Amino acid sequence: MKKLLVSVLMVAAVAAWSQAPVAVPAPATPAPQTPAEKQPAASVVKVEKIVVATGVENREATGAAASFGADVGLVYCWTKLSVDTPPAKIKYVWSMGGQKVSEYDMEIKAAGRWWASKKVTPGSWKVEVLSESGEALSSAEFTVTAEAAKAAAPVAPAAPVAPAAPAPAK
Repeated sequence: MKKLLVSVLMVAAVAAWSQAPVAVPAPATPAPQTPAEKQPAASVVKVEKIVVATGVENREATGAAASFGADVGLVYCWTKLSVDTPPAKIKYVWSMGGQKVSEYDMEIKAAGRWWASKKVTPGSWKVEVLSESGEALSSAEFTVTAEAAKAAAPVAPAAPVAPAAPAPAK
């Protein structure tokens, strides 16, 4: 009889427990976001100066020109950039004869002087600096001629000047 009583009590307890209300948390719904909260605003990058040159020394462009000889090898696109909230991303896009040849992505970690270089061949070239969204920030055009650059002719040293003869005494 004892076993029967324990069995009945257990069945009753299980039945009561299974019918008890259970608190289920409601799914969390995020607060509506304004457009500014959805994505951080892209940094604004400004090109203060753009130069095409044969080199960069001490973070400055050297050999700046609009035309280069076929023997130039590399041309550098040197830029001075300002950025409101770093980091920002830009692209240097190189084109020859209106056809895109290459592009370089660059992460700008601070305002300053940044550059990219490209091995070039004879033709009409253009390098554009684009924002992360593809907006043209600045560009520079240059030409690589089929002829090697002409070296400046050496200047012959001036002939020494003979001292003037003293004037006769009067």
